Amino acid sequence: MVAKNSIVPRSFLLHIMMHGALMRDSSLPIEIARQMRAYFEHIGGATTRYFRGGSGSAVLLLHGVAMTADSWCRNIEPLARHFDVIAPDLLDNGFTGPGAYRNGPPHEAILDHLQSLIAHLGLRDVALVGSSFGAALSILLYHRAPTVFSAMVLVSSGSTFKSAEELVD
Repeated sequence: MVAKNSIVPRSFLLHIMMHGALMRDSSLPIEIARQMRAYFEHIGGATTRYFRGGSGSAVLLLHGVAMTADSWCRNIEPLARHFDVIAPDLLDNGFTGPGAYRNGPPHEAILDHLQSLIAHLGLRDVALVGSSFGAALSILLYHRAPTVFSAMVLVSSGSTFKSAEELVD
């Protein structure tokens, strides 16, 4: 499903047709399609795709490297029964454009974009859920604006709270 008044890139429609996402014969259960909507909006200088479903306290799902928000599709429906679930494609991933980011470490640009998304949606008391690189971003995002976040779940982060020197000892 695509939200009313959203701009749908042709590539997204081709993806749906080729891979069967959100279609009747898809491996993705129809209930999930009913719980979430795909949005395409210009946020923080980039065309941004995000899934959103449910209502209640906000839960922001951040995917890993070389992934998209689609990696959360099976989680959105059960979470959306209790929460307002938002799963964006990170900057320069999936159907979200690069914005002003051109090269080098993407962390700062991605964090700026995520903060723009949070502000655009008017979110507060957000629970962050990050997988892999998304978990590392969750930690960095929390440190940028700790009063915005109420909880954090880190999945396979590969990150640490210790310095490199402490890890060697």
